[in-house]
Amino acid sequence: MARLQGKAWPTSAPLLPVPIEPSRMNGRRQPSCVMIDQIISARARRIGDVFGHLRDADRVAVNRPLAVFVGITA
Repeated sequence: MARLQGKAWPTSAPLLPVPIEPSRMNGRRQPSCVMIDQIISARARRIGDVFGHLRDADRVAVNRPLAVFVGITA
């Protein structure tokens, strides 16, 4: 079981952070990460232009721990 702040989570996958390697498709120039535990809301006017897209594998790597973190699935 993964542990976060002393809680046991019903998964063996690490929850945070999810690393994203740079690629032409995602528009990143340096390695970065998605912080699953740092979900925030943003006004639509603060969202800029799209500069890239995540590969399917990266999307799955983000969506699975995100669903566990927010309690949608175990």
